[in-house]
Amino acid sequence: MTDEDHAEEFEFGEPAEASEADRVIELVAMDDFTYTPATIEVAVGEVVTFRATNEGVIAHDFTLGDSHVQDEHEAEMAEMAGEMMHDEPNAFGLEPGETKEVTWRFTEPRELQIGCHVPGHHAAGMKAEITLT
Repeated sequence: MTDEDHAEEFEFGEPAEASEADRVIELVAMDDFTYTPATIEVAVGEVVTFRATNEGVIAHDFTLGDSHVQDEHEAEMAEMAGEMMHDEPNAFGLEPGETKEVTWRFTEPRELQIGCHVPGHHAAGMKAEITLT
């Protein structure tokens, strides 16, 4: 499956080029199972680059999506038994000290979040809520 095929599956927006971003949001993944900031406001139609940095000493991941996407990714990561995921248009693994980016065009008003699905992390509350205005 190509990135274009995968992108068609998203009901909450689509990948975009970093050069199209209206702003960059710095997101920090911590070993206390939090993201900073924990809440983010985005306007429908806005293009945002999320620059995520793992400031901890354990691996984390970043998954942008609605509750269905989060549940699906949680199940996939559980099946992988602790292996790191491969990068996808809306998700990536973050090794300690690593920084990665994803740029997203938000096209639909929905409740979204960024979640970490390394086994046990999401259940411990590792997520950031995104409010679309």
